[in-house]
Amino acid sequence: MKESKEMLRQRFEAQTDIELAQKPDRWKSYAEWLERLASKKINSELIGENEMLRNKMRKAMNVLEQGVT
Repeated sequence: MKESKEMLRQRFEAQTDIELAQKPDRWKSYAEWLERLASKKINSELIGENEMLRNKMRKAMNVLEQGVT
């Protein structure tokens, strides 16, 4: 867990050029960055789920159409 926290901090510092160790007041920026990162992950998971549901709905509609005709 400690290693993953350190990796996230290093990634943040690399992407933003903000060093957290030197300026504790910049932790707000880090927290916001983490929120955006989590939001991106959640959004990509939702997109994948929506695509899966759309494909299943499309298959169900095709089966229904074949049953009707």
